Amino acid sequence: MNQPNPLPNKLSIPQGYLLVDGVYLTNLEKTVNAIPRFVYLWHKLNEQQRIAISPYLPFSKSQFAQDLFVISELYNKEINPYFVEFGATNGIDLSNTHLLETQLGWQGILAEPAKIWHERLKQNRRCGIDFRCVSNQTGTTVDFLEVLNPNPQHTVSSPELSSVKAFANHGDWASEIRVKNSIEYTVPTISLNDLLAEYNAPREIAYLSIDTEGGELMILQDFDFSHYRVHLITVEHNFQNEARNEIHKLLVSEGYQRKYEDISFVDDWYVYADD
Repeated sequence: MNQPNPLPNKLSIPQGYLLVDGVYLTNLEKTVNAIPRFVYLWHKLNEQQRIAISPYLPFSKSQFAQDLFVISELYNKEINPYFVEFGATNGIDLSNTHLLETQLGWQGILAEPAKIWHERLKQNRRCGIDFRCVSNQTGTTVDFLEVLNPNPQHTVSSPELSSVKAFANHGDWASEIRVKNSIEYTVPTISLNDLLAEYNAPREIAYLSIDTEGGELMILQDFDFSHYRVHLITVEHNFQNEARNEIHKLLVSEGYQRKYEDISFVDDWYVYADD
């Protein structure tokens, strides 16, 4: 990745106006609550990393700056700019890869089984798109709960919380919403290994983003780490500690180190240790 031009090394780095989520901000130090995506990460980075992510702050779509984390880790490395993300929702809102594709020209694959997102996802993104449910095996079907939009009984409901039925009620804060404010249908499955093979993904993958509302451990346990070299992995845990700990053990055994645990919120972020 080419290194951008230097910018001032302080929190309010963008000079003049900065457009974030449609709002112009002139003093970032006074608006931390309005832009939580990158402020926490910013304080963890060295000067060169801050310089690297600065031009992309207005384009970040990730919920917790995962896209900027990717840039901060890989900006000075020779990598194959390829991503894999699931679930992808509409491909823009809270996307961990939209910036990478639209601003840096990365290629990759998105997977999203929830039908509500399919048309918008095709309109919003140009990379490979798959509507099957990424699982630990290919060719089966699973019952899927598509969460409905908010209503008076469920004011924080959102289709982004949709999940395989088997994982819908796993004890996180959204379990009741998934069960009580959703529609159910059947979706076909594909393993991560088969997804990559079907889309002719390279053996070197820069970034893997996993957010399946409960199926993350099962997917990673089946993944062939010996065949694919993945530089960065972000995986949602939603504070489900048993699964989170098992994922951590697995990824550490495969040569990964967890970074920024105190700012990654419902995710854990992993870097391949030999990079």
